[in-house]
Amino acid sequence: MRKNSLFKNVLKICLAIFSFMVCFQTANSQTITANTQSTHDGFFYSFWTENPNNGASMTLGPAGNYSTTWNNTLNFTAGKGWAVGKADRVVCFEGTYNGGSNGFLALYGWTKNPLIEYYVCEKHGQWEPPGNTGGVEYKGSYTCDGGTYKMYTGLRENKPSIIGNATFQQFWSVRTEQRSSGTITFATHVKAWETMGNMKLGTTWDYQIMESEGYNSSGSSNITMRECASSPIKVDVTAPAANASFSAPATINITATASTTAGSISKVVFYNGPTKLGEDASSPYAYSWTNVAAGTYKIIAEATDSQGNVLKSSEVTVKVIGPQTPYGGTARAIPGVIEFEHFDDGGNDNAYYDSSPGSAVTPVVNFRTTEDVDIENCTDAGTGYNLGYTVAGEWTEYTVDVKSAGLYDLDIRAACEGTGRTISITAKDKSIAANLAIPSTGGWQTWQTVSVKGIQLEAGVQIIRVTIGATDYVNLNKMTFTAQSVNVAPVLAITAPAANATITAGDKVTISATATSEKSTISKVEFFVNDALVGSDAATPYSFDWTAGAAGTYTIKVTATDAVGDKTSATVSVVVSNVVLPVVTITGPAAGAAYFVGDKVTIAANATSANSTISKIDVSVNDVVVGSDATAPYSFEWTAVAVGTQTIKVTATDANGNKSSNTVSIMVNEAPVVKSIELRKGWNLVGYPYLETMDIETALQSVWSDLLAIKDFDGSWSKDMNPALVSLRQVKYGMGYYIQVSKNCTLTWK
Repeated sequence: MRKNSLFKNVLKICLAIFSFMVCFQTANSQTITANTQSTHDGFFYSFWTENPNNGASMTLGPAGNYSTTWNNTLNFTAGKGWAVGKADRVVCFEGTYNGGSNGFLALYGWTKNPLIEYYVCEKHGQWEPPGNTGGVEYKGSYTCDGGTYKMYTGLRENKPSIIGNATFQQFWSVRTEQRSSGTITFATHVKAWETMGNMKLGTTWDYQIMESEGYNSSGSSNITMRECASSPIKVDVTAPAANASFSAPATINITATASTTAGSISKVVFYNGPTKLGEDASSPYAYSWTNVAAGTYKIIAEATDSQGNVLKSSEVTVKVIGPQTPYGGTARAIPGVIEFEHFDDGGNDNAYYDSSPGSAVTPVVNFRTTEDVDIENCTDAGTGYNLGYTVAGEWTEYTVDVKSAGLYDLDIRAACEGTGRTISITAKDKSIAANLAIPSTGGWQTWQTVSVKGIQLEAGVQIIRVTIGATDYVNLNKMTFTAQSVNVAPVLAITAPAANATITAGDKVTISATATSEKSTISKVEFFVNDALVGSDAATPYSFDWTAGAAGTYTIKVTATDAVGDKTSATVSVVVSNVVLPVVTITGPAAGAAYFVGDKVTIAANATSANSTISKIDVSVNDVVVGSDATAPYSFEWTAVAVGTQTIKVTATDANGNKSSNTVSIMVNEAPVVKSIELRKGWNLVGYPYLETMDIETALQSVWSDLLAIKDFDGSWSKDMNPALVSLRQVKYGMGYYIQVSKNCTLTWK
């Protein structure tokens, strides 16, 4: 469900009528429990609660101090400030704020001509304002006073305001790094609203307060605010323009203006976010950033004057666009499923178009966080994400690989509230679904399937584009392309025996095959020898055992039949011989065994013949004969000389000249470097240099006779320790160990 913030616009209406104030006067404080506005100790204040009988109160302290408490209040707001706001005010505030699950601390006010309600939110509860209703639009982010603010605007129609029920805009800036004390340079927010969001405040200023607000929650606050001096410095990035785009590898020429009323500007430092790029000590201040890779960057200029004052400019977001490529590097297969959040890489205005750079999702999900497309968590089946906050004209592109030309059915998983939503889809710039209606599901995470039948697609790699229609907001999870049924024969392959294989008469031969059907299922696989049916199998893996007959050439045929009756056959020929081949097995080394260059490898084998004797075995490495043995037990010692996988083959030859072979592969690694360190009698601090974990006795073999004890921060071992009490048994990479020896000796790691 999308949550809508309840604002306190009722305040001015309530204050237009007589309000009753209950006060408990002390020397310089009073407690307010009824809706009112007035001044106290030189500051304007405002108090309003939706239910005056629920115990909400505001205590006015000296100067700009106030404290509040509220309990299960429907809506509550209170604050101190000024009866007339201004755009360049710098507000210093400090104190505590506990707003519960729903509440926030903000600089809040109104302007007229036009009528605008604005918030600079510094701290909030679990619910982050302004909520995610359909009327709220995310406008980007910027930095101010050491933090990042997310900017929103929303239209309020026929809602309470300072002039009665009216239609007006709301401006929101919500700080990411929450705080209840700090400085608000309001002019920076006003500038960001105007330059980034095209959001201009009115010309007539109404009140401006540092307010505490709660909604359906309990909480408290104690805030002291005042107007503080602004920085004497003014600094602005003049180039590049906000949201400018460049092609990778890019050269971005950055320029800035800076001035101060306190001395002179001593330098301007240029940053990409927190990363320093360079600096310039003389006007015009400039820096050329070269060879910039694809990505989104936030450029900031920081000016320092001769009096030591420092001020950072508002950030300017730019994009460097790389080539458009499939997400993950591989084109999405059709037929198949395409997740909408797996749009192509390449950036805004290239692989996709997002009308408001930056993510509008709150909170931002931990997926493709550098992209402007708005992605949110998804409850529907899939990868757990969906596209959201989509607005008219936005689009995403997907590089796909269509297996074969033909007709496809398309199923789209979508959700939305309200009617009038549509999307359009093109493939290779040709329309395949125009203004496809997405009916209301009644919830943003209530999902339905919208289908399009008989889409014609060309074969090969191509771009599919999905565009949002004239009405904003539709959530998209995934689209599934399914090939329409055609008469396609099953796909069949005989996996055993191999073509032209030689088989001994009387041997049992396993005939194996794989079979699949693109449009159906396999109902049976039949096996034929010389066109005579010898067996069948209805379940994968498909196989049949055949006993070889007399010597001669045989044709083995396998036929696969699918559920709709289509068939495919494949054949192989084999030779049945009366010759009995010797049997050879390699007993050493084991498959996958690892050695170092220079190691001696003993190659051992068993060889037998059912009707003869073994005359010799030949040993080859990577098909190069390296030795032989004519006497059982058969073995040969070979020295490993090359790094990499080595294939050892042993070939047995019997007295009749018949041969049979077997192979095994081993891995030969670079010879390890022997590392030594001199140990002195007593304790020594030693670092273990190898990646693999090793038992203590193996690792310290070279000094074992002199070793008394070893320990680290977690455990220890010593010769005279009860084995049950030993807490250190292995050494690990990157760890340091205290080693005690009985005399000077040399520790050799290998």
